[in-house]
Amino acid sequence: MIQADRLPLLKTSFLVMDLLAIAVVFGARISNAAIPERRAQTSPPVERPDSVFALALQDYDGGRFVEARWAFESLANSLPRSSPLKPASQLMWARSLYRLGDYPAAESAVLPLTQETGTGTPGSAFAAHGRFLLGLVCWRTGRFEDAIRNLHAVCNSSVVSETAKRDARLLTLASVARVEHVDFAAFDTSQAAFVRDVLQLNRAIALFNASQMTAARLVLEQLQRSSPDTPFASEVAALLADVKSYERTEIRLAVVTPLSGEDSTSGAALLDGVRFAFERLAPPGLSPLVTKSAATQVETIHAVEGFARDTTVLAVIGPLTTENAIVAGAVANAMGLPLITPTASGEGVCGIGDNIFQLNLTARAQGAFLASVVADSLRAQTVAILSTYDPHDQALSSEFARVVREKGLIVIAHEHFITGTTDLTRPLSAIRRAALQRTPPPAEMDTVHFMPEINSIDAMLVCSSHEADLVAVAVQIPTQKIWTRVVGNATWGNSSVRQQAGEAAEGVLFATTFDQSYLEARNFTDAYRAERGNEPMLATALGYDATSLALQAISTGARTRTEVRRFLADVKEWPGVTALITMAPDGCNRNAMVRMIRGGTIRPVSDWQILSRAATRSATPQVGQ
Repeated sequence: MIQADRLPLLKTSFLVMDLLAIAVVFGARISNAAIPERRAQTSPPVERPDSVFALALQDYDGGRFVEARWAFESLANSLPRSSPLKPASQLMWARSLYRLGDYPAAESAVLPLTQETGTGTPGSAFAAHGRFLLGLVCWRTGRFEDAIRNLHAVCNSSVVSETAKRDARLLTLASVARVEHVDFAAFDTSQAAFVRDVLQLNRAIALFNASQMTAARLVLEQLQRSSPDTPFASEVAALLADVKSYERTEIRLAVVTPLSGEDSTSGAALLDGVRFAFERLAPPGLSPLVTKSAATQVETIHAVEGFARDTTVLAVIGPLTTENAIVAGAVANAMGLPLITPTASGEGVCGIGDNIFQLNLTARAQGAFLASVVADSLRAQTVAILSTYDPHDQALSSEFARVVREKGLIVIAHEHFITGTTDLTRPLSAIRRAALQRTPPPAEMDTVHFMPEINSIDAMLVCSSHEADLVAVAVQIPTQKIWTRVVGNATWGNSSVRQQAGEAAEGVLFATTFDQSYLEARNFTDAYRAERGNEPMLATALGYDATSLALQAISTGARTRTEVRRFLADVKEWPGVTALITMAPDGCNRNAMVRMIRGGTIRPVSDWQILSRAATRSATPQVGQ
């Protein structure tokens, strides 16, 4: 939008301007009461009109418009026409009625100020301010052509301040914009020329807001040539300066994503999220997106090299996969181009350099986040870990173990299993034995018939990228009488896990980055569904967030790659649609959301105190409850 300090053309506040200073000097007279021999001749004290006017002004300034209205009306009707307070009282009476919302009465009260036979003269300052008030009344009552006539008189008046003229010009711009079809025959020659200037200026404003800078400049330059003495000369000059500034500093964002091949569906979803953010949030002056389709690493390298050589490109959104993000990041960082990868979740991306930012949580970031949840929110003291041998799960569980140990927690056991294993007795029994070694039961009870319950594990991390693994673990934990709070990765939130595991998954806490119970996510989904007609994918939401961050950097004044990089590096608790985003010093997002499975549905955690170690110790232990 147009900057408020440069060109306040889009203001919609049409409040009445401050009252002009009125100086009324009365000749000094000696009061009878001041001379002893005349005291008997003094009449009862009468309020002076200037005192009544001053008190009424205090009521008006204090928002007591009813009291002000009656005082000003009394003065306007009682003062002689020769009194300098009469036109001021007439104007303030009308203004009070306007502030009370009685527009017809306000119009009737102010009309005498603007007529030849009325109070004062039509060329006076009071008459000009009366015409402005008439313009406001006509605006409020939908008589936009009448508003234009009155405001035209104010704009061409020689007795009102520049502030008053500016307010009149702003209201004129809005009034002309509200007229569906301008009938120039309804105006005199001067008024018609005035309206033509407004139409051209409104057109230039619309072109500017649509980022059509060249077209806006041509319209403004033509207006300067055809109407050099237009009352809108200052607005035209200021807008033209802004247009030329944007033309000199062309800036844009670029996107690299696969639009063909096996990843084309996700790539298209990412691009759609980028475009959706651009359509809704792009500031004026930003050039259209530059999009390159790149499926292979070689194609990605060539695309990013091209973006880096284009000095108008301030940042790149993409690529889709970790493999492509690594090679793209190496090129972008070497050439000083900020790159935000929305969807890549593997390791080795954000650590490339200061210009690389990774929005989607890596496995290690998820592990560190879950460790903080267990230690700080659940206030656990002991944990167990069960994960697959998958590299992603290994990275998550290893980082979880490292961070909880740093926070002073005890890792009772850290077990693994092969993806697809259906019988998990071995790793679960190992966890059980490790717990019993810490708190051994009486010897006679640890038998098949008297299997003691395990209550010494405050939380257990269970992570796998495969839904069947999580279902198997959830169902078999109770068979080992291990009662603990299960926490895990985002796969726990998949509907098939909840449906197949049933009550066994009740109370599981998991980290996620896109949940409809989150207000920002819900608003985004509703807007996307209304415009696109379908549900957004996770890649769409991540692409939207990455683009929103880059656009906010530009909207807040970033005009160079260095400024964009600095903005991204300072992002803390930024409300994205996927989560509250916080960039760590290495450029990785470290934030996610925690959700709980309750009643087969996903719900936010409303009270961590209830879930904490102290609360669960005093309750009957059950899996995840």
